Amino acid sequence: MPECTECRMEERIKALETWKADSKKFHNDFYDWQRKEIERAARLDVTLETMDTNLKKVVKWQERQIEKPEKFLDGAKEKALYAAGGAFIMWILAGMPGL
Repeated sequence: MPECTECRMEERIKALETWKADSKKFHNDFYDWQRKEIERAARLDVTLETMDTNLKKVVKWQERQIEKPEKFLDGAKEKALYAAGGAFIMWILAGMPGL
């Protein structure tokens, strides 16, 4: 009978050693995966931050482009007003011909 007890203990010890090895492998795999996920998340944060900065630059550029025609039109209106005023003054100085 002592042999049977030893056999059972030997089986139990082997099962525990196998479980320990499997558990250690699982933990190592899990922690490797976790480190990779942390690295991926950090890269993603940097990428998103860069994209956000670039989007802000594009929006600012777009706003400047939208304002340019308004500035051009304002300048053109101002020049046309000066030209009309100058023509009116010249017409008056010329003695108001046509009246």
